[in-house]
Amino acid sequence: MAERIRPRAAKPKNCPHCQKLYMDNGQGCCPACAEKIREMEKKALAYVEQHPDVSPMEVADATGVPEKIIISMIQNGQFIDSGLKLSYPCSMCGRPIHAGFYCLSCKEKMLESFRRFKDQREARIKSGRDGIKADRMRLSKDDFGSNRYKSILGNNRGNRR
Repeated sequence: MAERIRPRAAKPKNCPHCQKLYMDNGQGCCPACAEKIREMEKKALAYVEQHPDVSPMEVADATGVPEKIIISMIQNGQFIDSGLKLSYPCSMCGRPIHAGFYCLSCKEKMLESFRRFKDQREARIKSGRDGIKADRMRLSKDDFGSNRYKSILGNNRGNRR
């Protein structure tokens, strides 16, 4: 007989907005703050539908909705569903983007950097300069006598508790 999967129990947390204690249900804040955020999102969406060519800062100034919430809405694609395309700055270079955190060129630069790092790491492992053998890592007795392992072993004499 298969085991039944139990739903996770809600955990008590403090709301990041109002600091009240609430049972976390996956929204990230208490029900009262979640409702306030939904109302602000509706207000921003209504403004953008009436004024399609505005920046997030202009929406924030006109509606009083924090720019952070507007950018979060853009990243989640809430304006795209309405056929609107607002832009905000790339987190690395500042170019205007319509979704995600980085523009295409910054994504490509990061991927190339990751590939280069991976290739360098593999080359160091193969040459043995990294201290790690390609097939497995080996430690000598001297490694356990050093100061960096005292916290693990308790002391360097080998006495067990």
